[in-house]
Amino acid sequence: MYLNWISLGILIITIVVGVMKKWNVGILAVAMAFILGKIGGISESDILSGFNSSLFLMLLGVMFLFGVAQTNGTMELFAKKVIALVGHRAFLVPWIIYLVSVIISAIGPGSLATLVLVSVLAVSLAKEIKVSPLLMAAMAFFGTCVGGVSPIASDGIIAGTLATEQGVEGLPGMTFFITALIGVTIIVICLYFKLGGHKIRLDTTVETEKLPAFNLAQKLTLLGIVALVIITLVLGFNVGLTAFVIAIVLLLFRAGDEKKVLGSIGWSTLILVTGFSVLMNVITQLGGIALLSNLLSQLMTKTLAPFVMSLSSSILGMVCSVSGVVMPTMISAVPDIIANIGADHRELIVAVVTGSHVGGITPITGGALLLSAYVTICKPTEQEQRKFYVNLFLMAFFAAGVMAVLGLIGLFGIF
Repeated sequence: MYLNWISLGILIITIVVGVMKKWNVGILAVAMAFILGKIGGISESDILSGFNSSLFLMLLGVMFLFGVAQTNGTMELFAKKVIALVGHRAFLVPWIIYLVSVIISAIGPGSLATLVLVSVLAVSLAKEIKVSPLLMAAMAFFGTCVGGVSPIASDGIIAGTLATEQGVEGLPGMTFFITALIGVTIIVICLYFKLGGHKIRLDTTVETEKLPAFNLAQKLTLLGIVALVIITLVLGFNVGLTAFVIAIVLLLFRAGDEKKVLGSIGWSTLILVTGFSVLMNVITQLGGIALLSNLLSQLMTKTLAPFVMSLSSSILGMVCSVSGVVMPTMISAVPDIIANIGADHRELIVAVVTGSHVGGITPITGGALLLSAYVTICKPTEQEQRKFYVNLFLMAFFAAGVMAVLGLIGLFGIF
């Protein structure tokens, strides 16, 4: 039996069905892992061994802590205060959105949670200062791409865990973040000028409500977030377990409501990531990843490998979950590609992480939040809505191309 081909076929079917049916691919993946495991003669205990409990607890801890920050209004007020600093310098508003998105997503909530918060704010400001909603939406999205791969954000944690599982030890914690910051900033500079950000009238005033001071609960929450950053980056403690402790302390001081916090957690994301890892474990055991690696290897040389890996990851990121599908699939393929063409482990993993994130601005994936914010706030006509939809796809291909070219000239191997 061609179990490697069958397993790779199951992987493709799982992704396609999940996308077409709009199901959580993690749940579907667990079911497919069981079926595939039985076909391949893999025991149930070996099938279940693919569930990464360490990653689950790590992500849950971070989500729980920032659930406190989200439900007590800390993150929203923090974002508004930063944006209010722009004053009359309206041409800086897109960059403020970008910076706020980077900072908030980098300190823990991750890409998706931050995008939910910032996308509406970005489009609202676009309407108010009469600048392209597409520009402001892009600034919000790409900012979360950068911050989301920081060492203490969910995607950064997932990427680091996957790299370690593939035998890449000692990858500097800030590698993904710094590389993404450079590459994505080049992308948004191009978009800023293309979409007229530099033409915003300097005398345009951003009208913001008189913002209240942080209350005691919010001050404690900010202190807890700072503590998380210091403890995990300086002392090297596990970010998930540390987040749990800090969150519990905040709850004891009544900085949050436990029921509301649990309701704010992205359970679907947790199921997606950990469920898909169960399927990937079975596929790996049956040789599917080795087959995928060989197929990719035939398309690349040592020089072209970063370009091909980045572009392939971007294209997958346009239709699939980056953290739950693209990174686990592509990073798993790296060792065999290395064996075939001799490229650098770190460079290819960085190519996957950065490339996959910029492709996610399509309305099928992360861009759906941008489209939703645009429709809700700007009340566009059907034609305007369709144009915005198409432009998100065009932007995804542009970003994918720029990132791949940057990989070709060596960006992914600098840090």
